[in-house]
Amino acid sequence: MVKIKNIVVNYWLLLSVITTGIAILVCRTLLPHNDTVWQTLLYLLLAVVVLTKLVEMVRDLRQGNVGIDILAVIAIVACLATGELLAAYIISLMLSSGEALEILASRRARRELSALIKRRPQIAHLVTGDTTNTVSLSEVKLKDVLLVKKNEVVPVDGLLLSNQATMDESSLTGESLPATKKRGDKIISGTVCQSTAIKIAATTTAKDSYYNQIIRLVEESDKRPSRFVNLANRYAIPFTVISLALAGLGWYLSGNPTRFAEVLVVASPCPLILAAPIAFVAGMGRCSQRGIIVKGGDTLEQIAQADVFAFDKTGTLTTNKIVVDHIDTANNYSKKSILAIAAAIESASTHVLASSIVDCANQHQLKLPVAKSIRESTGGGMFATINGRRIVLGSPSFLARSKITGLPTDIHNQTAVMVAVNGRYVGAIYFVNPIRHGAKNTLNNLRQSGVKGIILLTGDRPEVAKRVGDYLDINAVFSSLSPVDKVTVIDKYRDHGHQVVMVGDGINDAPVLTTANVGIAMGVMGSTIAGETADAVITGSQINRISELRHIAMRTLAIAWQSVLVGMILCLGLELIAVFGIIPAAIGALLQEVVDVVAITNALRALK
Repeated sequence: MVKIKNIVVNYWLLLSVITTGIAILVCRTLLPHNDTVWQTLLYLLLAVVVLTKLVEMVRDLRQGNVGIDILAVIAIVACLATGELLAAYIISLMLSSGEALEILASRRARRELSALIKRRPQIAHLVTGDTTNTVSLSEVKLKDVLLVKKNEVVPVDGLLLSNQATMDESSLTGESLPATKKRGDKIISGTVCQSTAIKIAATTTAKDSYYNQIIRLVEESDKRPSRFVNLANRYAIPFTVISLALAGLGWYLSGNPTRFAEVLVVASPCPLILAAPIAFVAGMGRCSQRGIIVKGGDTLEQIAQADVFAFDKTGTLTTNKIVVDHIDTANNYSKKSILAIAAAIESASTHVLASSIVDCANQHQLKLPVAKSIRESTGGGMFATINGRRIVLGSPSFLARSKITGLPTDIHNQTAVMVAVNGRYVGAIYFVNPIRHGAKNTLNNLRQSGVKGIILLTGDRPEVAKRVGDYLDINAVFSSLSPVDKVTVIDKYRDHGHQVVMVGDGINDAPVLTTANVGIAMGVMGSTIAGETADAVITGSQINRISELRHIAMRTLAIAWQSVLVGMILCLGLELIAVFGIIPAAIGALLQEVVDVVAITNALRALK
């Protein structure tokens, strides 16, 4: 955010200029024949303005930034030297008001980011037995039962204890539709309860909550200046040289030093020092509206210029949840009977595939048989009896070791649970991570935006990776990769001159997110390391936010360039006109402010 010290100095300077102007008007009214008083006031004011700007320029130079305000300072001095006191005063007024305008514009551009921090809750309603007490958020501990009232922000992450809840997650995910939760579902901190009061069991403290992670990311986003902004600052040197040369030319042609001042007063620095930063801050604010936290303006610039997008598979292009893909049958068993047998036994298991089988059976409203003598083996399978029949189910290798007969030789290359009855194979249930909704459209939108290569990096088996790659028309598929292997692939692309964006989730993606030109972490709740190492964070699970981010980045970069170039062209055009004495100094100072307003207003378009 804009530093308090700079805000105070700039507003104090603007107030001083305005107050002095009023004092001068009073002096000229009360003492119409005595110019000494008001001229002294004006000289003192201009001396303060010049000294203040010189101090700022020295500070900027120490930080490696070129202070383009030098043109304004030289213009004020030149106007004083040539007796153009009114023009000198207007320049000082416009200079101070322009900086105040920059602060207001920057605040507007950052309001979406600031809103997240302002909404941070400070208290929680702790439920103890039949009583509810309001406590400081720092006092909340794991497993505490909290009451969240209607329209309140959820203070920490938790599990819903109430039967149902309707939550507004728009501030975090950008999704406008409310989310319906049922008992046992995760409730994300920072979301708003839209239903009647609900109870949650805290699963994090305030410090480790998802909302606090997002706020930390927002606060970090102000610490990294955009390379584009730095590049725009570099134009300060040639722009200053050209402006001084034109001013010198005007003096030479006219033989009048006043012409030097008239040219410099229209040499507005604002298109360079204000337009680019405000455009990028506005673009970051627009991202925040869509549930995307961008840590710096340089991230937007690089996303806009990237020609290769790399994706992790599980949890990024596909969902984390494993679901039943299809069922094979043998020996006259139907698909429903195979599913019912498996679900009856797996309902007693905690295996990762068990819930997928049971969920699928429930979706088909199957009546499950009664399974008895259920026994789970550490070797990857289960034993049970159903209606006197001996049932064995597990992985293909487990059934082979159990000497089950009739096993198929053409087993699909994907995760499977096989079912055997009385020692003979009767069917298999195959699983898959489903492609995330909107993934295909997202990749197509990226291609349409100019991305030349889309690659898939995954630790999964080649056949699984190929299936996903073929469906999504991915240019290159790299499978069976370790985290180190993923880094190696990205390094090779970068060595060949590509700008690479890596999209992933989870802790194992942290190294490659750091290696790419830009790392984007998706749905980072519970994956803190990925969120901290990434340059941008998609706070929800909507993959279409990736193409939206690309669009916002490209539009922001275009507006920043447009604002800078149009502002410079207007300034140089006015300078050329002023060389021939067509623009008086006072009028030129007013035109300078018009250019400033045009540049800043155009930069704010990145908010839309």
